[in-house]
Amino acid sequence: MVTAAGVILLVMALGAAEMSDHESRSGTNSSPAPACRDAAPHLVERLVGHRASYLPPSFDCVLEDGTTYPSSGGYVWVNGLVVTCAVVSVLLAVGARYRADVTFFD
Repeated sequence: MVTAAGVILLVMALGAAEMSDHESRSGTNSSPAPACRDAAPHLVERLVGHRASYLPPSFDCVLEDGTTYPSSGGYVWVNGLVVTCAVVSVLLAVGARYRADVTFFD
């Protein structure tokens, strides 16, 4: 169940990054990326682009001086939860294997 939760969270984060990337390439009012405009309205004049990453999932906004800022703090939380789910899954699998090897009756 923990593995499934981690996979679901990863798919949701990938979908969010793809949706932000698609939104920045489609239709009127798509540049600068809406996710970047919403994240920091005071920096809109300095935006020159965006960068989507899929491993780990993120959508970063690029300023004219080359620095970036995240379009959403949610990616940090989701990526942390995915890693936590992966670690817990491995620990549970190792624990189950250890438990199966222990004999209670000789």
